[in-house]
Amino acid sequence: MRSEKVTDKKNKELIAARKAKGWTQEDMALRLKCTKSTISNWENFVSQPPLDVALELADLFGVDVCTLFSRHKVQESHTLTA
Repeated sequence: MRSEKVTDKKNKELIAARKAKGWTQEDMALRLKCTKSTISNWENFVSQPPLDVALELADLFGVDVCTLFSRHKVQESHTLTA
């Protein structure tokens, strides 16, 4: 079994959401008042944004924060009814 290197991990959800808006890393950095390097770090799981920024991103992209920043596939939660 091949083990994934840390460098192989990409935040595919964040990258796809950014590209769906037609934004470059620089465009996104300008909107969030940060650097292009910061965006790259988030996309490569080097770091994660502060909670307030993560929530802003989720709102911008219309997705759940867990969808954008989880390193594991997020499963749908099911509510039990009586």
